[in-house]
Amino acid sequence: MIELATFPINSSAAITGARNRVRFLAEDLEFDVFASTRLAAVTSNLCRRLYKHGNDASLTIGFGEYHQDCSLQLIFRGSSNPLSRHDAGSLFDDAYPLRLETGHHGFTVIKRIPNRAFDPSERFIIDQRERLVRLTKAELLEEVQQRNEELTALLDEVKQQSEREKELAAAAAVAEVERREARELEKAYRKLAKAHEHEHRLANYDAVTGLPNRTCFEDRLTQAIERAEREPQNLAVMFLDLDHFKNVNDTVGHAEGDQLLREVAERLLGCVRKSDTVARLGGDEFTLALMNIAHPEVAAEVARSILQSISQPFVLGGREFYIGSSIGIAVYPDDGDTVDLLLRNADTAMYEVKKLGRNNHQFYSPEMNSQAKARLDLENSLRKAVKNEQLKLYYQPQLDCATGEIVSMEALLRWHHDDYGSMPLEQFIPLAEETGLIVDIGYWAVREACRQNKAWQDAGYAPMPVAVNLSMRQFEQRDLADDIMDILDETGLDPRWLELELTEGVFLHHVESARAMLASLKKAGVIISIDDFGTGYSSLSQLRRLPIDTIKVDCAFSQGITEDPDDAAIVSSIIVLAHNLKLNVIAEGVENEAQLAFLREHGCNQWQGYLFSKALPPEDFEALLRERHSPERKSGTGG
Repeated sequence: MIELATFPINSSAAITGARNRVRFLAEDLEFDVFASTRLAAVTSNLCRRLYKHGNDASLTIGFGEYHQDCSLQLIFRGSSNPLSRHDAGSLFDDAYPLRLETGHHGFTVIKRIPNRAFDPSERFIIDQRERLVRLTKAELLEEVQQRNEELTALLDEVKQQSEREKELAAAAAVAEVERREARELEKAYRKLAKAHEHEHRLANYDAVTGLPNRTCFEDRLTQAIERAEREPQNLAVMFLDLDHFKNVNDTVGHAEGDQLLREVAERLLGCVRKSDTVARLGGDEFTLALMNIAHPEVAAEVARSILQSISQPFVLGGREFYIGSSIGIAVYPDDGDTVDLLLRNADTAMYEVKKLGRNNHQFYSPEMNSQAKARLDLENSLRKAVKNEQLKLYYQPQLDCATGEIVSMEALLRWHHDDYGSMPLEQFIPLAEETGLIVDIGYWAVREACRQNKAWQDAGYAPMPVAVNLSMRQFEQRDLADDIMDILDETGLDPRWLELELTEGVFLHHVESARAMLASLKKAGVIISIDDFGTGYSSLSQLRRLPIDTIKVDCAFSQGITEDPDDAAIVSSIIVLAHNLKLNVIAEGVENEAQLAFLREHGCNQWQGYLFSKALPPEDFEALLRERHSPERKSGTGG
C-alpha cells in the first residue's frame, strides 16, 4: 500500500465526500483524494460511521499496488471495530481484518477504481503510480498537495470557462429571441402592409377589371384639374357605355359577362397613353381622362380608336359576340372646370349618342343641357303618370280575313300629357325602357287588359283574346310567368283569352329563358305571338323550337305588298312558312283594299289596320262591339 496520510478521527476532524473527491480536514491539515463519484460517497459515509466509535481511532488512506486496477485502501485503527467484515464487504469490493497491536482493531477495505472511471483531472494519479511508490511520505504529501493545487486551478479555469459558456449561451439565446422577435415584427409588418394595400385596392380599384373606380378616377381628375389651373392645358373626359351589354349577360351568364368587361378594359388601355386614366364606374360604364391634350380633336381620335377596337368580336364560351359603345366627350375648361361638371356633361353627350343610334362618339354642346333637362322633365312626368294611373289602354280590333268578323283585339298604350297632350309611343316607350319604368307599365297593361276583357265578357259580349305587348326588360324578371298567372287569377280571365306579344329581340337575347317561361304560359292556355316579324335577325332559325302560336307581319311589309315585289315576296313567304309550322298569321297596318285582297289571296288568317279602325278608347271599342254582329262594315270607317 502506498500511504497518503493517516488521520485521527476525532471531533476536530471533518470528512466530506462530493464531486468525485474525498476531503479530510484535521487540525491544520487539509487533504483531497480524487475518486469516482460512488467511491467518494461510500468513503465519506464510512468515515462518519468510524467517528461514532471513539476519539482514539485513526484512518490511514492510500492506494494499493497489488490490483490490476487502481484501488483505494482505508486502514482503520481503533479500540473497537465499527464494522464487521461482512458489513465492510457490502460497502467495498474487498474487506479483511488487520493484525494490529494489542487493544486495537482494524481492517483494510479495497475499492477498485477502473481506469475508465477516472476523468482527465485525476488521471495523473494512475499514470504516475510507479513514481509515487518511490517517494517518501513527506515527498508524497508534497506531491499530492502540488497536484491538488494544480487540479484546483484547473477546476477553477473549467468553472470560469463554464461560466463564460453560460454567458455566451445566454447571449446567444437573447440574440435568438431578438432575431425571432425581429422576424415576427417583420412578418407582422408585411401582413399589415398587405392588408393596407388590399384595403387601398378595395377602396380605389374595381374588383372585376382591376381598373380605378369612381373614387380613384375623381381623385386623379381633381389633381389633373389643379395642375391645369397652375399650368394651363386641355383635358378631356370621356364617358363610355357599352351598347346592349346586358344581352350578353343574359345569354352567357355573369361570369362570361365579367370576362368581356375585363377584355374591354384591356382594349381601352391599349387606346390611351400611360399618363391617361381609364376607370370603370360600374355596370357597363367606363370613364377616361385624357391628360394634357394638344387640342380636342385628340379626344375624337381616341374615341374612334376605341370604337374600332370594341367593334372587334369577343369570344366568350366558344361563341363570338359583337357589341358597340356610345362615347360622350367633355373638354376642360370649355365644357366644365370641376369633376362633377365634366362627368355630367360627358354623360349628357353619351346619351345624345344613344338617342342618335348608338355606337358613335359625340362632343358635349350647351344645347344638350336643354335637351337633357327636357328628357329629365319627361321622365319625371312619366313616373308621375305611372304612379297616378294616367296611362290608358286603347284597343284595335283584329278581323278574320275570310269572314270579316272581329275575332280578337290588341291593347295599345296611350299617354295624354297634361302639358304636351297626346304623347307618341316612340317618344316615351324608349324612355320607359331605359329607366326601367317599362316593367311596372307592362304589368299594369296586362292587368288592365285582362280586367277590361273580363268585364266585356261579363257584360255578354262574345269572348275573344286580347293581345298585350311585353317588353324585353320584362323578360329579365324571373317571376314573369308566375306574375302573369297571378294577374289572370286576380282578374278571373281564362288564360286562353290572353295573348302575349313579343318582339324578335326577346328571342335573340333571351332565347333560353324565354323558351322556358313561354312554354309554361302556353301550357296554361295563354296565346304567344311574335310581333313585327321580319324585322329581326334570328327568329327564322328559332321558330320551330319556340312555343309560339301566331306570327304578326310588320306593317312595313304589309303596306308595300302591292307596290314592292320584294315586300310581296317576303309576306307571301312568311305566310307559307307560318302555315307549314301550323302557326297563325296576322298582318298589321293594312290601309287599303288592295292590300287586304293580297292577304286573302295568300291565305293570311287575320289583319288589323286603319282600313277598318284605329285603336279606340274602351268606351268606343265597346260601342263597336255592340254594333258589330255581322261581317265587317264597308272599308274606310275609322280612317
